[in-house]
Amino acid sequence: MGRVGALLGPSLVGLILPLWGQGGVFLLGTACFTLAAVTVYLLGVETRGMTLEGVSEAH
Repeated sequence: MGRVGALLGPSLVGLILPLWGQGGVFLLGTACFTLAAVTVYLLGVETRGMTLEGVSEAH
């Protein structure tokens, strides 16, 4: 996903900047970070204090 974002990010900024200005670019960044945070919250597994074997079993 990081590589896809690295490919799409500059293109989206180039499209959004002329239309919505700097505020639109910051809104895009905020939306991406919010989406990532919600995804980790819903799908992430807490691994603190777990062994590697325990982590592989948790998935």
